[in-house]
Amino acid sequence: MAGAAGQGVDPKLLAENIGLALGTTILGLMVAIPILMIYYYFIAKIERYVAEMNELSIDFADHFLDITP
Repeated sequence: MAGAAGQGVDPKLLAENIGLALGTTILGLMVAIPILMIYYYFIAKIERYVAEMNELSIDFADHFLDITP
């Protein structure tokens, strides 16, 4: 920016809306972080259900495929 100042670029204009950009970044993070936490909560819950269904299906198959003379 210091080199560009002599070429007609005003650093004051470039830095004018940095506060706005930082504010929107903070708001974006305030929305994104809780949504990610909720997302990972439900993913973990679904994985627990899948593991439980897998275990139950194995028990079910073992019960009906038990071939003991």
